[in-house]
Amino acid sequence: MFENELPLEQYIDLRGPCFDSAFKPIYVMKYPAEYDREVMVAAYEELMQATDRIVGPFAMLIDITEIRAGNAEGRKLAASYADRLEAQVGATEQLVGLAVVAAKPWQRGLFTAVSWLRKGKQAYPTKSFASQREAIVWLRDELNLRVRALAWEQRNTA
Repeated sequence: MFENELPLEQYIDLRGPCFDSAFKPIYVMKYPAEYDREVMVAAYEELMQATDRIVGPFAMLIDITEIRAGNAEGRKLAASYADRLEAQVGATEQLVGLAVVAAKPWQRGLFTAVSWLRKGKQAYPTKSFASQREAIVWLRDELNLRVRALAWEQRNTA
């Protein structure tokens, strides 16, 4: 398990109202039920600033299960910040996976729409799930793969 191989104390806590750092190095971002541009911009900005301070591989879980309705502005904002995140950490292979939890079919449609709005191919795997538990299991597997690859690289370059 990666918990035994990663120094978890090096991972920062995200403290905004949309974040849960309890599963770090998996960071959970929970969307509010009602879209609020100010809240979401603040959350995305906190995430963007945090990625500069996170040392080591990490994963993101975006939980949209509480969203009551989608809107075009929210989808464009999410796609814009996803592109910025990709530009910031994509080449580093630091972000090992992004899971989106969407319980309802129309919420999964929001995830698909944001994916279509993205400008390029992602450097990290992205997948949607019906439950947070399934998403965390998948993200832990992705983290384990990355930790094993890092260990292999270190053994073979020493």
